Amino acid sequence: MSLARRTLRSSPGMWRVVAAGLGLAAATATLAPATPRPNETPQPASASEDLLQAFIQACRVERPNQGKCAEAGKALGGADASTVAALARLLKHKEYNVAMAAASTLGNMGGARAGPAAPALARSLTHWHGSVRRTAAAALIKLSPDVPETTQLVLALLEDPRNWVRSLAVKTLGGMGAKARDAAAALNRVRQGDEDKQIRAQAAKAVEKITGKPPRGPSAPAELLPENPGLKAFANSYLDKYDALSSTETTANLDVFDLYKSAQSLLRSLDRWMNTATMEEALRLRSQIPGILIEQGGEGLRSAPDIVFFKQLARTRREETTIDFFDQLAQLYPDSLRAAYETRAGEYGNCTRFEEDSFGRLYRAWDGFQASEPKFQLEIAAVKERIIEGLLSTCICGERESNVLSEYKSFVQLYPDHPAAARIQKRMEDVRAKQVRLHLNCKPG
Repeated sequence: MSLARRTLRSSPGMWRVVAAGLGLAAATATLAPATPRPNETPQPASASEDLLQAFIQACRVERPNQGKCAEAGKALGGADASTVAALARLLKHKEYNVAMAAASTLGNMGGARAGPAAPALARSLTHWHGSVRRTAAAALIKLSPDVPETTQLVLALLEDPRNWVRSLAVKTLGGMGAKARDAAAALNRVRQGDEDKQIRAQAAKAVEKITGKPPRGPSAPAELLPENPGLKAFANSYLDKYDALSSTETTANLDVFDLYKSAQSLLRSLDRWMNTATMEEALRLRSQIPGILIEQGGEGLRSAPDIVFFKQLARTRREETTIDFFDQLAQLYPDSLRAAYETRAGEYGNCTRFEEDSFGRLYRAWDGFQASEPKFQLEIAAVKERIIEGLLSTCICGERESNVLSEYKSFVQLYPDHPAAARIQKRMEDVRAKQVRLHLNCKPG
């Protein structure tokens, strides 16, 4: 028997010293209350002192006895209210087995009785020993149905700089299930923006456990854009909007057309990155950001919003006017990456096809659509300008110059007052006069 234990056994008064050191109340049945220090709140007397001491002795590292420790913990489950405060202080015990057993016992007491210990349990998620951390997490999950503030206590740890703390916080919130619904938005941000890939995956699982369905938007490509926080911000802003549109039937001041415009902005911001990115990196990016298409060209990568994706999302949300817009856009860009009058020519670009009234037909369709859909006016104006640019292309897929001249003439006749009519008329005259050369059977590059 150790000297310390012999001393404790031979000197009952020493129990008061040990108990006070641990923050435990002295047992009034055998000992007088300890005199409080100045400015110290006296500890309430407790009839469960013997149970607490038995608990410590059974659970400490130097006498590991899991069976007795568990029995002592069960006995404490029926002790008085002061036991909760004492157990909360034992979470800081220098012997991790005692701290772990205290956390387990608090969890078994349930939130109705052990709720006041929730802040101490949340702090234990940062304990130096993994077993204590995991046991505290399990206890918080048990307390959460009766202690709503457990969600906020754990949420605060999502900002911790240590990966292992954030990881356990994410798992704990997921374990709370629907009771942690208030944490879903914060977990989505972790899922989209945490620097650690594993934590992003854990956050996705946690969101699914809380909401009952998998998150629609994938994790943000933080590891692909390490040098540019601005690009990450663009990506996360886009994914935030996508999550909002995917998870609710109605979203104030936001619709699928807004998401499409955000996709355009995101891809413009990625232009420089794509100039140096490999195809493997581009494919990873595409897999992580819904609604974008990327293809390899001889001079680099080409990207565009996926029109079919946005059209399907609009259908899911029953946005009828937006569906009409994407129906119209899909006729102009059947594969999203190139216009209906373009054909990929070699590795370096596209040539332009001139078929009977193809440009006039497309332009008329958009002209009529603009008259009835003012919401999309700016975008439609930009689309119509791109049709004019296509009409004035000099990289021609076929070998007949006459087809090109016929398209020029047809457009000028249809729209004699159009701002571009004079330009097209002059191009027609210059081609006939051989002052402008059309590259027939063109292969860019």
